[in-house]
Amino acid sequence: MHKKIVALILGVVLISGVSGCSFLIRKREKEPSLAPEKIWTTKIELASGVLDVGKTYVYKVHWLGLTVGDASLQVKEKIDSEQGPLYHVVLTAATNKFFSFFYNVKGKVESFVCVEDFRPMKYETQTHINKKFVFKKMEYDYENMVVRAEDKKGKYELKIKDKILDPLGIFYYFIANPVLINKPINIFLNAGKKNYDITVFVNQGQRLRVPAGVFWAFQVEPTVRSERQFDDALNSPGSMRIWFSSDEKRIPLIVSLKIPLGTAQAILNKIKMAESELTSND
Repeated sequence: MHKKIVALILGVVLISGVSGCSFLIRKREKEPSLAPEKIWTTKIELASGVLDVGKTYVYKVHWLGLTVGDASLQVKEKIDSEQGPLYHVVLTAATNKFFSFFYNVKGKVESFVCVEDFRPMKYETQTHINKKFVFKKMEYDYENMVVRAEDKKGKYELKIKDKILDPLGIFYYFIANPVLINKPINIFLNAGKKNYDITVFVNQGQRLRVPAGVFWAFQVEPTVRSERQFDDALNSPGSMRIWFSSDEKRIPLIVSLKIPLGTAQAILNKIKMAESELTSND
């Protein structure tokens, strides 16, 4: 299976898998219609600046006409720490029962970021790929401007910039920062052993229909140079696009990855509300 398919199933969080490709013989499932309606708008609401604690975004991952896995992204809780209040963000993902027969992927990513400015404080991943186990731990020291990381190969340190994001940061960057239409936006991302200076552009609004509903949305795409950075991180060529809702929530709606073996997409299937938001009629 292609490395970028593994990365997409794990939420496009720059987690590499292993090489190879599985050839499946099965009736293809019908994918959700993703063609945006031909309506354009310049209206992008101001972001709320806060993450919805307890709300869970649930995704289906599609590839070559097949539904190959599931993923969820949740702001699990807000906690107090020595660094101040932190959001605890959790991503879980796995191949589904059928696809796991050919290629079994299961992973969990946890990120702890500052409530005030979304700076990462701690980041951990645990991934099972068939019988292989991969993990990574990263802690950010802003007094010395280093990230201290550990994986199966050992411990290491790397200098960082002040406005750095961890690999999950791309999913909530636009909640804390303005959306600039057709202007370069520089994002600094750390993946442990390497920092990435990524430039993206925002394409203005489309009305987008996904299984979770209909949303006004904007598309984020990296420059060619930045796509090469993704290629370096994932060790495979491809083209990535992310659609976010243009309301104050900035919900990640679709993550699309075009690769030599077709297009893989993580599509928002439903939104689970926080328990405190549910009523007796729900």
